[in-house]
Amino acid sequence: MHNNRSLYYVKSTTACIAGATAGLLGLTNLAGFAFFLASSVTVGALYALANCGAQPSRYFLKSSEPLVAGTLGNCFSFILFWTLFYSLVYIYE
Repeated sequence: MHNNRSLYYVKSTTACIAGATAGLLGLTNLAGFAFFLASSVTVGALYALANCGAQPSRYFLKSSEPLVAGTLGNCFSFILFWTLFYSLVYIYE
């Protein structure tokens, strides 16, 4: 349970930061979603390497859980920050 909470906290924070970054970079459409998926998988892989010692199966039920867990749930936070920062920079100039 602790590992899942820790992973969710890291991924939700990353989704907000990635959304702000995508908005500041002016990414739109599929480029923005590709950025979200790439950042989510990258952070999951780094989490598995750093906190699990490259053996996530010892700490999670599925070894792929750090890579894919929370991706769909954090998509809404990503979209919120993405649209907020995009509109602040490019629409309300």
